[in-house]
Amino acid sequence: MRRPCILFFPLNRIAIVVLSATITSLVACDPGITIRQTQPGISSNPDQLAIEISSVNEFTGSRFYGAKAKLTNLSRSSITIKGCELAAQNVINESQFGGGESYAFELAPGASTYFNPFFQLKDPVHDVFKQPAELRVHYVIDGREEVARAILRGGPLR
Repeated sequence: MRRPCILFFPLNRIAIVVLSATITSLVACDPGITIRQTQPGISSNPDQLAIEISSVNEFTGSRFYGAKAKLTNLSRSSITIKGCELAAQNVINESQFGGGESYAFELAPGASTYFNPFFQLKDPVHDVFKQPAELRVHYVIDGREEVARAILRGGPLR
């Protein structure tokens, strides 16, 4: 007489070990990172352009970062946004826009606009945001080129 449960017993034990190892590895590590602004955005002339960056959750191994930014023209002159870059870990990443958006665009006095610069990173976001990173918005006001800056930092998911 055969015992069919003997054949399934080793398979069940293997399945339990694999499932336990998978659950343990997921609990032991943080699969995500929150990237957030650490201080209000400032420009070389703080009464011109303000930057507000919304917190974003990314997978730690992702090599992409999409900022959700709000720009506010605090001056009495029009501002032309020329570009955006992310400086981190001694690397400067140029932004790319998704969809139909592109640089340069105008921002009227007192106006605000949302834009979503997108960065393709050389390293995973977990490594890029271990140290503070700087988001730089290049703009022209009254014929002068200026830079507004926001400091970003990665941390545990919130």
